[in-house]
Amino acid sequence: GGLPLAMPDGAPVPPAEVVLATLTAPGAGYSNITLLGETQGTGRGAAARRGGVLRMQPPGDPIYPDHDVRKQHRVLEALHTAGLPVPRLLAAEDDPGALGGPFFLMAQVEGRVPNENPQYHVGGWFHDLPAAEQRACWMAGVGAVAQLARLDWRAAGLGFLDPGDGVSPLMRQLGYYDRALRWAESLAGRAYPLLRAAGAWLRANRPTEDGASSGSPAFSWGDAKLGNCVFHEGRLAAILDFEQATLADPVDDLAWWL
Repeated sequence: GGLPLAMPDGAPVPPAEVVLATLTAPGAGYSNITLLGETQGTGRGAAARRGGVLRMQPPGDPIYPDHDVRKQHRVLEALHTAGLPVPRLLAAEDDPGALGGPFFLMAQVEGRVPNENPQYHVGGWFHDLPAAEQRACWMAGVGAVAQLARLDWRAAGLGFLDPGDGVSPLMRQLGYYDRALRWAESLAGRAYPLLRAAGAWLRANRPTEDGASSGSPAFSWGDAKLGNCVFHEGRLAAILDFEQATLADPVDDLAWWL
């Protein structure tokens, strides 16, 4: 059967309702519960059938300590409005009653994602591309990283990412790592001394403020990598996965990409 979903207010799609059916699990997308399906509009859009991707809050212990699909939906909504290449949103539901957790539905983007198991460095379709095409895809992704860093995040409606605590982006990130480590240790019931030592080293050897690229934070993708890009016919069709979106130094995403 199908799952009827109400369209969000102001959605640019004509139908007042969309039905998602034939759900299957893809081979990627681990931090959310990710299901692929077919959407069909009702009413004026009854003939419109297209692929849909449902991302749902996982039950129990997620991968990230502050995992929130509603935050991801808000980020995608803002980025789409700002003209960034992200999937079009179709619906969202905060009530866990329907599927067991909050979720949102987005349009499936046509294209291919560089494989990560095995890594695209080792084999697969991206590995087998001619060098010039590999470079074009790579630089298109770097271009998206730069576009995100230049985004006026306040004007785009992403101010909710700013905690307003006056802490520098670098120290906030190190604090996040500390909290995530304590969270993981509490779940595992054991300590991770090597990770604790790594955190202490990062704090002791952090760059000076003079070494930062900017005095003000920029929007950060949080997981900038080829494996979160969709390519279609040699162009960047979409960027994906904003579970760790935050405000950070503009070089953070580039460093993670490299």
